[in-house]
This record gives sequence, structure tokens and C-alpha cells, in this order.
Amino acid sequence: MKKTIKRLGLIVIIIAILIGGVLFFSQTPKIPHEVTAGMDCKSCHATGINGAPVSPHPNKPNCISCHKTQ
Repeated sequence: MKKTIKRLGLIVIIIAILIGGVLFFSQTPKIPHEVTAGMDCKSCHATGINGAPVSPHPNKPNCISCHKTQ
């Protein structure tokens, strides 16, 4: 009986760690610069100009719907 409870506890802990890891690594990256109304994110993030990371999803028009400023 005690072995079963210990195993069940271990399974619960492992599941909690896995869920926590998925939630942590699935967060969207923060925007490290100021964002103003009417800013065209794609002007830099489509080509990588000025060292901007190239967007992995260029067809999504509203960046700040998922990404927030720091």
C-alpha cells in the first residue's frame, strides 16, 4: 500500500513538472523595444534589418495581440 502511494505521488510530481515546463517554454517572446500605434513590425521583422529577428509567422498582422512589451 505504501509503495503504491509513493508511486502515485511520484507520478503526480512528474506530471506537474512536465506541465510546468510546457507552460514556461510556450510563452511568447517579449518585445524589447517601444511599440507605437501604427508601427509596421514587418518593416524590420520580415527581413531581419537592424538585427531584428525574422518573424516565424509573417502572415499574422497584429503582433501585440500575443507579444507584449517588457
